Amino acid sequence: MFGLCLERFATPSPAADRSRRRGRRPAAAPPPTSARSSGRRSGCSPSEAGLAHLREFLRATPLDIPVHRAVHQAVLDFNHLDDDAIPQHRERMRLLLTTPALQAHSALKYAAWRGVIADYTTERYGLAPTDLLPRTVGHVSLGMALSAYEQWLDSEDASLPLLLDAALNGLRHHLCEEPA
Repeated sequence: MFGLCLERFATPSPAADRSRRRGRRPAAAPPPTSARSSGRRSGCSPSEAGLAHLREFLRATPLDIPVHRAVHQAVLDFNHLDDDAIPQHRERMRLLLTTPALQAHSALKYAAWRGVIADYTTERYGLAPTDLLPRTVGHVSLGMALSAYEQWLDSEDASLPLLLDAALNGLRHHLCEEPA
């Protein structure tokens, strides 16, 4: 990690600042039902339903949770796998990450995933959708998740949730929300 603090470069646009002053959702909102309790198996290739769940999970996260932690937890939830789905998902992700034609298709899906993260960051920081920070958080979060997936595919004994957790821990450095 570079320890780059992008938050210092994020200045709200006048429209975003007005939106922020209008009020925010209450901090006590509970997160939606997680993938674990709903029996859903998602993974890193987003479907419309998966993106909707990711968006709702983020929206329901209390405002007293730092952005890096909210994104971290949402990505873990999004990538939760039931035990019986792991072998098939491992093979699917191996194909997606190593087949050029599938990588091209995945790029479109990943753009939508990054957009959900960017939209959440935009809302939380009161920024404009065109600002650099939300876009960067979307790209960095996806890069961290894909790095964890690559590591997971390299080792049959590796735990995807532990790798995702370790990779996403670095997001706080990019947002300067907590000391390292």
